Amino acid sequence: MSDLNAAISGPAVPLAADVNAAIERMLALVERVCPEALDGLRDGVDAYGAYQELV
Repeated sequence: MSDLNAAISGPAVPLAADVNAAIERMLALVERVCPEALDGLRDGVDAYGAYQELV
C-alpha cells in the first residue's frame, strides 16, 4: 500500500527523468496489483521503453 500512497502523494513530475520514474513506479504497481490489466498494453509499454533507450 505504500507504493500507492507514494504514487498519489508524490511531487509533480516536471523533468523527463521524473516522468520516467513515475511511469516505472506506476507500471510496477499495476503489475503487482492487476497484471492482466497490462496484457493489452504490453506492446505499447515495450515500445515506450525502446523509445526511451533511444533518446
